[in-house]
Amino acid sequence: MVFILDNNGQQALGYTKDVIKIENISKKMIDFGFDSQVINGHDLLEIEKCLVKIRNNYKENKITKPSFIVANTVCGKGVSYMEKTIEWHYKSMNDSQYNLALGELNER
Repeated sequence: MVFILDNNGQQALGYTKDVIKIENISKKMIDFGFDSQVINGHDLLEIEKCLVKIRNNYKENKITKPSFIVANTVCGKGVSYMEKTIEWHYKSMNDSQYNLALGELNER
């Protein structure tokens, strides 16, 4: 079993640091009995590498406990008007905003 936490520092109505103090999530999960890793949640190759490693470790009985991945991300990454903005944690785009977002992401 693999759990992935999208650690973007936001909750629906505020920044996580202002709502609840969460420090060293990976260590807490290890203390709860998980095998835990921290990755860049925007790097698809790193995500794939991590999942393959977990699968191989399970197959080889190197780990026998559930896995927890802390995927550090930035909410709205790559879209100028969305990045690190609380309202875009729950808000829907209109057509104009959608087209602007696609344009910015395609430039990357």
